[in-house]
Amino acid sequence: MMWICSKSCAALVIFALLISPAVAQLPTAQLNTVFPLGGRPGATIDATIGGKDLDPPSRLWFSHPGISGKAKETPPNEFLPPRPSPNQFTVSIAADVPPGIYDVRVVGKYGASNPKAFVVAAQPDALEKEPNNDAATATPLPLDSVVYGTADGENFDVFKLALKANQRVVLDCQAYRLDTKLNGTLVLLDAAGNELARARDSVRRDPVIDFTAPADGDYFVKLHDHTYRGGEEFAYRLVATTGPVVDFAFPPCGESGKKQRIALYGRNLPGGAPVEGLNTSGRPLEKIEVELDIPADPALRQTLAIPGLIESEESGLDAFSYQHPTPAGPTNPVLIGFASAPVIVEQEPNNDAAAAQKIALPCEFVGQFHLRGDVDRVAFEAKKGEVYWIEVLAQRLGTSADPYVLVERVTKNDKGEEEISVLQELDDDRENLGGNNYRRFRTRSGDAAYRFAVPDDGAYRITIRDLYYRNRGNPRFVYRLAIRQEQPDFRLAVVSLPDEPQQDQQAVPAAPPLLRKGGAIALDVLAFRRDGFAGEIELAVEGLPMGVTAAPAMIGRDDSLGVVTLVADPSVVDWVGEIKIVGRAKIGEEVRTRTARTGAVVVPAQNGNETSRARLARSLVLAVTAAETAPAVVRAGEGKMLETSRGGKLQIPVQVTRHGDFKGQINLQADGLPQNMGKPNVNVNGDQASANLELSINQNVKPGIYAFVLKGQTQWPNYRRNPEAAEAAKNDKEMLDKIAQQVADEAKQTQQRKQDAEKTANDAAAAAKQAADALAAAEQELKQARQQADQAAAAAKAAKDAAMAKADDANLAAAAQTAEKTAADAAAKVQAATEKKNAAAQAMTEAAAKSQQMAEAKTAADKAASDAAEKSKRAEQAKQQANQTLNQINEQAKPKNVNVAIYSTPILIKIAETPVTIAFPSPSVAVDQGGQAELPVSVARLYGFTEEVELVVTNDNARGVSADPLKLPGGQNEGKLALKADKNAQPGERKLTVEARLKFNGQDLRQKAEFTVVINEKQAESK
Repeated sequence: MMWICSKSCAALVIFALLISPAVAQLPTAQLNTVFPLGGRPGATIDATIGGKDLDPPSRLWFSHPGISGKAKETPPNEFLPPRPSPNQFTVSIAADVPPGIYDVRVVGKYGASNPKAFVVAAQPDALEKEPNNDAATATPLPLDSVVYGTADGENFDVFKLALKANQRVVLDCQAYRLDTKLNGTLVLLDAAGNELARARDSVRRDPVIDFTAPADGDYFVKLHDHTYRGGEEFAYRLVATTGPVVDFAFPPCGESGKKQRIALYGRNLPGGAPVEGLNTSGRPLEKIEVELDIPADPALRQTLAIPGLIESEESGLDAFSYQHPTPAGPTNPVLIGFASAPVIVEQEPNNDAAAAQKIALPCEFVGQFHLRGDVDRVAFEAKKGEVYWIEVLAQRLGTSADPYVLVERVTKNDKGEEEISVLQELDDDRENLGGNNYRRFRTRSGDAAYRFAVPDDGAYRITIRDLYYRNRGNPRFVYRLAIRQEQPDFRLAVVSLPDEPQQDQQAVPAAPPLLRKGGAIALDVLAFRRDGFAGEIELAVEGLPMGVTAAPAMIGRDDSLGVVTLVADPSVVDWVGEIKIVGRAKIGEEVRTRTARTGAVVVPAQNGNETSRARLARSLVLAVTAAETAPAVVRAGEGKMLETSRGGKLQIPVQVTRHGDFKGQINLQADGLPQNMGKPNVNVNGDQASANLELSINQNVKPGIYAFVLKGQTQWPNYRRNPEAAEAAKNDKEMLDKIAQQVADEAKQTQQRKQDAEKTANDAAAAAKQAADALAAAEQELKQARQQADQAAAAAKAAKDAAMAKADDANLAAAAQTAEKTAADAAAKVQAATEKKNAAAQAMTEAAAKSQQMAEAKTAADKAASDAAEKSKRAEQAKQQANQTLNQINEQAKPKNVNVAIYSTPILIKIAETPVTIAFPSPSVAVDQGGQAELPVSVARLYGFTEEVELVVTNDNARGVSADPLKLPGGQNEGKLALKADKNAQPGERKLTVEARLKFNGQDLRQKAEFTVVINEKQAESK
């Protein structure tokens, strides 16, 4: 057996075929498909993946340690050793892995990919078998089983299931919930082809059919994409179950540390009973009640469980997962939220204003937009000065409801008639964290929140309904209306950023975090601010490997977006692992710590015509590679807080560390600053290692702490994609060239041996024929000799008898003697002919044996020549394939100038009101009515400010006290304000304001400080 390369080289050759033919951007692993979408505990399954930049994949990374994936290998052949089989893995699921949905990633040279969903479930499962486009070829779908398949585009996938009369089955096509592109439609038919049920967008965007069989028989399920698309990215998991299914829980929340009675609504619930009038898609729902202990652990209270799909707009909530145990196994999980106040359940009828349900604040009012036209109203009393947050949650609970809230003040006129004043309408959260154009992780939803400062004592009413209530109603449309006292807090979500500039700004690549040696990547951190919390949030990273650092970062006051930059030293080694982003903020006197939830793009968009999808992942996985060195890393701001004031200017140092022979220009622009601070930029030329970014602060900038990064791009010259694969392919091709030549030479030699064997066989056959002819002639000669001998013997006998009859006849005696001699001679000839015949027979036997031997040798030579020719043909084909592969990889590895995104380390700046502070040696001064007093005052000049300061006492609260303006020229920091009190000034203590007026870099600024003046009543003069 011949081997052309090592196992790793062969893998590089094979997986190079997975690469797109042109390198337009830096490669980063992107996982698009996994099939099948799951498996059973204890099972080992064959899985196929699809995506880009997955070469060569080394393993699958699952969010549960009990699941692993190893690359499959092809069997060895005469030229290649065992090698990874493209896109093929063996997945092993431990028997103790709990049923659930997990994340799977592919780990390879270009990092750990984005996650995809992978289901572990106990039901028997099978793969769809094609063709199955009609009833005659339908794939069997046993009850309480799962079939994994992919949509065929214009064709239907058809499944057959056998049902008994009155047997209830739930058919659930899971696709959107499992990160695939299928927008499924299910159609149920009887054996005659009559349509019995149809579903689309039942749960999320997946179809579910709840069916009770009218009679025994076979039924058929047709499945297709709604727009008749198909392919690997349109996979699904079709479940046919008679087991328990929970549609929703009500109430959907409970107070932490307390017991909450919760009703579970669904189908086939053990001990459940149908609820009169409660239907979904025309099918009755059953109900069971459970009493739950809502967890009191503060750490759990701040988390959001991820039992299934948690979309980006839902990612700011707090909830835990609950599965109800049943004899048939646990139900599917439901999320139970942590209520922010005591829970009050809706009581119908409450549609009309007169029937508004009375509630006491604070509370979480929970209800349902159950029926078409449903309107819910609550009424409450509140006192002036009280502050509540009114927040509605519906879409963020995973429903398609679009809540509308109306807050009204209810008063009565002199006639006792009710009068209404509208205080606020709530319809959609208009804030998308990161800005309205932020598409990587959309957080905007149809829910909304409002700070309700009670204007007056009295009665108030809230109306809540679905925006489209006139046309629809659904018991699944559960909502939470929180009316709570202010509870300032925050939650975080982290999203990785692309490491290459996007040609189409509407594109949303998957872009999992991949950190190259000597480079940097950026992670966006989104802040869900609650109940008016506006403070700074400090960001830190935990779990980083050796050689990777994260500079101090922050989300500035009132901002919703911060950036964390990870930097890798040139000495890092390959590493894949989980990290955490942690935020800390002071709220009141308490410092609160929150761990960021991980957002991930699971369905990327190549352009604005496609729709991307993002969800919460179960962990943040970082990959560090030592296989490639980034061209440069940018550090800005020296890692410390930079300070100035409004009107000031900052020179922000920018340091560039270049690697290798990179000399390209780097264009950087500030990203993350408020709009009124502009977008200053700086270019660092190829011969520069440093530069300064000048930041001018306008007078209308709000004082506070800001955090931003420098973002830009450069060209990575002569970037080669996977040069190791190119080198391996070159070695493989050269070795195969030698092998092909060697095999061709062997084929020529075997051909010559065939020809030689053919001649030898022909010669041996001819010699055998000659021997046979000689034998035949000898046999004929022997025959003739025997005939002559017989004749001579007969004649001799006759002559002898005649001579004996006449003994005295000399002539007869002589004749007898002559006849005997003739007979003897004839007998001798027989003996000679016999010997000759025996010799000829021996010669013929030997010649025939040799001819047979040479014929067999010829046959063997023929086969050897044929085998050698076929082997030479295979070697030539392998050589041509290796040459084609080499050409492909050489094209892919051809040096190219690739645009690369550059993110600096974060820059932290603190903006003060002005470049001066005002101080009073004494906090108060006394002055008599009609008298004067001096108020010593000093200013501290900051940030290089040296200009004149004018100090003016404002008159808002003076009431009889005045002072001439005091001007402190540059270089003078102290002075005295001459205060004058009118003779009629009201005696007493009051606060006055000194305003510093100045110009800083040509901008007018004001700074205020308070002091106390005590006006003494002038004593009457004695007479």
